[in-house]
Amino acid sequence: MSKKLNKKFSISLRGSDIVFKPKIKKIRKKIKKMLISADKIISVSERLKIFALKINDKLKINVISNGVDTTRFKVNKKRIFGNKKVFLSVGNNFSIKGMFELVKSFRKTKIKNKFLVIVGKGADFNKMKEFTKNDKNIKLLGQVDNKKLVDIYNSADV
Repeated sequence: MSKKLNKKFSISLRGSDIVFKPKIKKIRKKIKKMLISADKIISVSERLKIFALKINDKLKINVISNGVDTTRFKVNKKRIFGNKKVFLSVGNNFSIKGMFELVKSFRKTKIKNKFLVIVGKGADFNKMKEFTKNDKNIKLLGQVDNKKLVDIYNSADV
């Protein structure tokens, strides 16, 4: 379409578009064609960039992370988890996002008075629930509404 209109076009890689959809052969061909013909490809993370490079390793991809609304998100404004050093991970699809590795690494840290909060839900939620059930320094919250999520972010140290 862009060639017919003599216009440039860009693609923004945001998540499942590049992680899951290319597993479907018919869709993979279309995605590959679009990526190759794009004038600019922007990814919100290095990890998504790696997924795209698996489709075609010659792609030129710029990584521009999502921004933060500083009017809503404040550093340590509220301490809803007490005086512990709070580590926070938010997202779905725990395996793809490396959250099981995060939990393993968190358990090995020598940081005293630490607490890991995991927010999100996905296909492997129950697996994560089982994986963390006996750890008093890890809280798996599941899906939370946006208002509560802002408070959780504001309470986190890392």
